[in-house]
Amino acid sequence: MKQQLVNEEENGWKPNAFCGIVTLGSIEPPMNRIVKVLMSTMTVAAIASLFGRQWYILALGAGIAGVITSCLFGNVTLQVCGLTPTEAIAGLSEKKNRMIALLPLVFIFAEVWIGIHFFEDYIYQALSVLNRQLIFSGSATLALYILLLTVVEEVPWRCFYQLNIGRNFPAAFALILPAAGMTLLALPLYHNGASILCLLGFFARRVAWGYLYVESGSMIIVILSHWLATLLYLILLVGV
Repeated sequence: MKQQLVNEEENGWKPNAFCGIVTLGSIEPPMNRIVKVLMSTMTVAAIASLFGRQWYILALGAGIAGVITSCLFGNVTLQVCGLTPTEAIAGLSEKKNRMIALLPLVFIFAEVWIGIHFFEDYIYQALSVLNRQLIFSGSATLALYILLLTVVEEVPWRCFYQLNIGRNFPAAFALILPAAGMTLLALPLYHNGASILCLLGFFARRVAWGYLYVESGSMIIVILSHWLATLLYLILLVGV
């Protein structure tokens, strides 16, 4: 791995100080401007999602455009984004990454237990948040539908937004800002104790997935963890 980084540095690449995966050491000015515009669009649209889901869809669209643009014109590869099986296998081989991947599931068990024991309307509030998060109409194949939405949410926020924040700001910003951007969509639903519990759980899970991306370098592991956590959340809410 070190030899690979040395070779890539010689070709104009440098390791990302935030997450340890390889990114472009320099970007041509036009590309840099495009990145700034798309990053700004994601940020503004995420804030505007307080007023409607269509703005969150715009944020996701800008992020997806950023990933595609970076891959086509910025020499960013799927391996850089952590979207190949190689990073997933390497990441899962480390016990620490497996533990982090399971952490959101622990958060969910804790949240649901606290919610059903201390808040009468918790299940209603949690299902309302889940309904707002699943931003398109439902599907007969719910598991695959949730997997698709997980990919659509995670890829732009991690492979584009988080990576660029991590190159230019302290590491904590690269964890908190994407999680905050994703959480803003559901913020209008929070107005009582049960909804605050859901908000904290929603935000904490996304911070955990951001940290998992940092440690493992694999988007595939993040997607699988997020997908399984959402399925578990739904099963617990419907089954209790």
